[in-house]
Amino acid sequence: MKRPALFVVFAALALFGGTAAFRLSTASGDGTAPLNARVGPDYIISFTMPDGTPITSLTAGTYSIHAVDTEVEHNFHLFGPGVDLSTGANNEEDDMWTATFQNNSVYTFRCDIHPTVLNGSLTVGNPVIAPTVVAAPTPSVVSTKGKGNGSSALTLTGTLSASVSATGALKLTLNGAAVKVVPVGNYKVTVTDASKKDDFVLRDKSAGYSQTLSAATFVGTKSTTLEIAAGAWDFFSNAHPSVHTSFSAK
Repeated sequence: MKRPALFVVFAALALFGGTAAFRLSTASGDGTAPLNARVGPDYIISFTMPDGTPITSLTAGTYSIHAVDTEVEHNFHLFGPGVDLSTGANNEEDDMWTATFQNNSVYTFRCDIHPTVLNGSLTVGNPVIAPTVVAAPTPSVVSTKGKGNGSSALTLTGTLSASVSATGALKLTLNGAAVKVVPVGNYKVTVTDASKKDDFVLRDKSAGYSQTLSAATFVGTKSTTLEIAAGAWDFFSNAHPSVHTSFSAK
């Protein structure tokens, strides 16, 4: 017959004499409380312990992670040796992940849409980290204060105008001219959609991710802010996946 759990506990106390101490350690990965991964609201990203302490280092092991993405224009991407987990870039999410962090390794978390604005890292053990040289930032073409990450302001390079006609024709312009080459930077993208069948998808071909700026059923005007990183880009509608218009960012 199965013994009640309470009887087993008292038997253990009697066997070892007096009292016993029980430990649950989230730092070693054997606790029940998950780590917290969060992006949003606005331009804020964080990776914290269950008590809210920012994570800069961890003990190697397997952890549960509560991932919360509160912004449709952001995502939370955690990656490193043996780990590659992310929320979607086009919707809000509330997920539970399991990740095994390897000893002597570095892990990065970031928003793939704004990788230079929203990012962080943590170490496990004592990894060998090569020194990096950071180049001086290139002055922005347009200096417009936008939303910031904490106390820092997000500087916009310019405004891109996207449109979807009633017949499904897509255009992307900068200062009234069709986009062919744009400066690298953070852009406000305003989409005017007159079609009930077509969407507007902007894709970073170099990084391998895309963002739907206007859903197929949406009609009207909406804006979002995203980073245009160096590399090859294109835009298209999922209703016509073979028709792409390419441009580059330098």
